[in-house]
Amino acid sequence: MLDRVTGPSETAAIIFAGGQGERLWPLSRDRRPKQFQPVTGDDPLLTVTVNRLAQHIPVENIFVSTLHRFRDTAIECGNGVPEENFIFERQGKGPATAYALALAEVHRKRGNVPVFTCPSDHMVDDERAFLAAVEQMLDDLAAEPGTAVVMAAEPTSPDKGLGYFSTVADEATGATRATTFIEKPDEDRARELIAGGDVLWNLACYAVHPELVLDAYRAVRPYVMSSVNRHIRSGVGTGYDGPAAGGHELHPLFEVGVRPRVVKGEFGWNDVGTWPRLEGLLTSQGVDSIGSSVTCDSDNVLSVSLDGRPVVTLGVQDLIIVTHEDAVYVLDKESAADRPALDRVRSTLAARRREDLL
Repeated sequence: MLDRVTGPSETAAIIFAGGQGERLWPLSRDRRPKQFQPVTGDDPLLTVTVNRLAQHIPVENIFVSTLHRFRDTAIECGNGVPEENFIFERQGKGPATAYALALAEVHRKRGNVPVFTCPSDHMVDDERAFLAAVEQMLDDLAAEPGTAVVMAAEPTSPDKGLGYFSTVADEATGATRATTFIEKPDEDRARELIAGGDVLWNLACYAVHPELVLDAYRAVRPYVMSSVNRHIRSGVGTGYDGPAAGGHELHPLFEVGVRPRVVKGEFGWNDVGTWPRLEGLLTSQGVDSIGSSVTCDSDNVLSVSLDGRPVVTLGVQDLIIVTHEDAVYVLDKESAADRPALDRVRSTLAARRREDLL
């Protein structure tokens, strides 16, 4: 890892770490979702993300948005992020609500500074290239303060679990602009979008000035902003528990006519939000397990040991095996890639009052 930057900086960053990661259950569990797990490597994903950004933005200017029930775990994984920089919701209200709340809090503490925002649970192979893209985004934001800047990538497959931007070239400025946002289309629609040739994957990394976003939310979600402002003034430490904004965090910007600039990145990005994506990442790294495993006469088996116990298999195939300190989970691979199937087994556990295993 490169050295962290130090000294004064007007740029802030927000890392969003409040998701449940249910599509990656049982690696990701209710009490410790994937962003607090060492999915690849030795450090939890949130720690990796903090370390990555701290090479460009002083850690005292990094904020983390999460749920209050993750407070202690998030601070532990924050690796130097000041405790006062953690922003809490009482329960998850969706990405748009978390975005408005976090930007309002950063605006209160830092003013209308440039802010880079990103998820806590994405992987990149080339950190230097990623940080170069972040710097380009902030440069573009400085050149055009009245807009937002989004990070995007060329689609490599019709992935129905990702968001897409339709784009157009701005002849006046030479910039590529996002004109519409399509969140998680079905596979047929994703194929149509890619065939059209003018769409990019949304990597959920944005550069904005808080006032632009907050003005958009005030215009189209005034009830949410009123509640957010009341919460911030109240100083309640257990987290925001007001109304939800609904929809995607960028929708209010598009609704008021903002067409963000686009910076394309090529740095080996991976969402690791589903079992197939995680397995693809591991395969690209030349490994077939997380933690210690030994396979004999077995085929297409992914072992994930999160408690240090070795996993040994003999004569099995098409399985995902996950060990935690309190449980061992064995899943058929096809079922693990099927969100309704995961929901069914989680519902069964809840019905049997085994919430401790969720």
